[in-house]
Amino acid sequence: MAWPLMVRFVISPSLSVWQTLVNPALTAIISYIVLRSSALALWGGPGHVLSAFVAVILCLFGALPLYLFVSGLLGWDDRAMEEFSDAVDLVPYPFGALARLARYAAQSGAALSPLHGRFVGQLVREAAAEADALTAVKAELQ
Repeated sequence: MAWPLMVRFVISPSLSVWQTLVNPALTAIISYIVLRSSALALWGGPGHVLSAFVAVILCLFGALPLYLFVSGLLGWDDRAMEEFSDAVDLVPYPFGALARLARYAAQSGAALSPLHGRFVGQLVREAAAEADALTAVKAELQ
């Protein structure tokens, strides 16, 4: 209900196909393949409780950093990284450590990515231009 009302009365959203659909889909597929392969390599079969435990722990705690690292490799732009970093700084204790780990994984992937900055969302460009214009007006008033 909210999307149609927003489009009708506020603004029509501008979505980046790469950042909204392609990057998350490819990242999910790659993460699934890596985690499944790791779990199958670690699992020793029925009766091997320790290997099953290690595989489950790896998948539980390795999924988020792996997903964000791969997502960063598939292309984030600088504005999106700044926004994500600002959001991480707002996460309260005790989840702040997990959020900082997620930020580090995304930044590491983006730093290594040849696709970094290639798929900038239209909304990000428009918002940045509006923010710059408002900042200029504010500077003139002061």
